[in-house]
Amino acid sequence: MTDVDGNVKNPADPPAPRADPSTMTISMFAVASVISNDTSSLWKYLHSFGALLFACVQNYAFFLIVVRASFPTCTSMTECPSGTFCTNTATSSLPTCYDCASIELFTNLNATTAEEVCPAELGTNKWENREYLEFDHKELWMKPDTNSTLQKCISFLHCNANDMDADNNFEGKCDYIALNKSKMDGGTWLLVIFFAVLWALPIIQNVKEAATEERVMDHHLTESLNTPAEIVRLALRIRRCMIPFWATAATLVLMITNVITAKHIILNFFCIIFLIKADNIAAVLFLGPRQQELIEKTSKEADSEKTAKEADSEKTDDTDAVWLWARVQGLFCVVILVIALAFIDTMVTDCNGLQNFADASLAAPSFLILVVGQGVYRGCAKKYEETTCVRILSGLIEFFRNLLAYSLPVIFNVVLLMICGDTTLVIQLVSYFLVSIVCLLIVIGIGTCKSKCGTRPNNE
Repeated sequence: MTDVDGNVKNPADPPAPRADPSTMTISMFAVASVISNDTSSLWKYLHSFGALLFACVQNYAFFLIVVRASFPTCTSMTECPSGTFCTNTATSSLPTCYDCASIELFTNLNATTAEEVCPAELGTNKWENREYLEFDHKELWMKPDTNSTLQKCISFLHCNANDMDADNNFEGKCDYIALNKSKMDGGTWLLVIFFAVLWALPIIQNVKEAATEERVMDHHLTESLNTPAEIVRLALRIRRCMIPFWATAATLVLMITNVITAKHIILNFFCIIFLIKADNIAAVLFLGPRQQELIEKTSKEADSEKTAKEADSEKTDDTDAVWLWARVQGLFCVVILVIALAFIDTMVTDCNGLQNFADASLAAPSFLILVVGQGVYRGCAKKYEETTCVRILSGLIEFFRNLLAYSLPVIFNVVLLMICGDTTLVIQLVSYFLVSIVCLLIVIGIGTCKSKCGTRPNNE
């Protein structure tokens, strides 16, 4: 039996100590694979694409939580949250719940036309006693092909009987958001803030792990071109820059779409923590002893060689910067979560806008703030013998590389949504595909310019 270095192992020898499982991730194994001289090119590409796919799936899980909580599927009107009704749309293969403010758009009915059309559909007895009807599966079982005048009448009557803004043409507030928010008192807020601070820990750990793994990979590559390594770098950027903010959006949506009780608060936070640590959990489940040895070997080599080089050249390490960035990012997620929860009832007055608020108004701007900040820091921070030209170009590469890392999971999400029946996303798919191509070309172009800038002579 041999170890990862090819040395013969004596079966009688005690097993080598294993690294802490919490420090092992699927992406770290991909890093160890792509920088190893013993791994074939085919396996390097398979491991790198596997790490990228896993990061995209992890991000999709948070995205799907936001989508399904904002537009839950349904089979009857009574299954929908307060202020919404069940209908079929072109964006889903199953009936989903939409805000009653859209009732006229979907049914072409209002108070006047309903009085003319619906008595004949429901029958005189049901129409006269419509205030006492409960529109459950017995009255109408919603299926993907359900599209009748009866369904439209039941949808309108359901909204008219249950929406808090029925007297104002169903416009004014998202009922279930307003109702859930009204149940939050001082004790509830204290519990939310307490668990939000604890919830920041796995986010900080995830960011720090991804940053450390990228530094290990950079240490071994030393500016050499390695396509599988660049694929792994994109996976690490998704973990480091995207997942924290989409986890924040998913946490917000889970909390506000459920009745806010102590039990639900605890369960929602733990659910998101479990998904954040998915990379670590998958590594413990699927990486065997040899893969763990390869990870340990790579980490130890990076530590020992880095220490020797720093002693020779008196270069400073950026460990403090990684430590600081991880905590700033984690606490920033806590702040935006609490602020968004405090003002969500005034920001989201149409239930159909919850997903857009979580994605476009919360996660995406937070991601942009982070990548701009990282790009500026990389362009301004003096590192070793880099010239000003190299620092500026490095900052630009950071920015566009992060944008590329953003576009890939979005493309992945859009493709899966189209497979699931949403036929309205073709333009969005093409747009993000073009953005990814442009970002890739810009990164390649800036990288070429950077190689020509050079570094300061050692005698300066």
